[in-house]
Amino acid sequence: MVIRFYCEGCEAISTLSISQHKGKTYFSSDYFFNSYKEKYYNYLQSPEWDEKRKAKLKEADFRCQLCNAEDKLSVHHRTYERVFEELQSDLIALCSRCHSKYHDVPLPE
Repeated sequence: MVIRFYCEGCEAISTLSISQHKGKTYFSSDYFFNSYKEKYYNYLQSPEWDEKRKAKLKEADFRCQLCNAEDKLSVHHRTYERVFEELQSDLIALCSRCHSKYHDVPLPE
């Protein structure tokens, strides 16, 4: 079932999907997703994330934790279970090649 609703505050039309699977009810909303996405993006720009990112890169000796490459490193969430309050074990340092493999996205040639 899909319910559409109008937000008078921002004048947006959003949807709320309700589904059931194995006796459980699940809700999905583009409003909540977009709100979360904005919060997550802002978090990735924050000093708190920068500290965690730098700590993980240092812990990984500034190398990809999969292939040992030293260039084009980023820090990836292995899980989003504790996002905004992640443990260092929730993060992994990856080069761009391994990061794209992790997401199953081909690199441009």
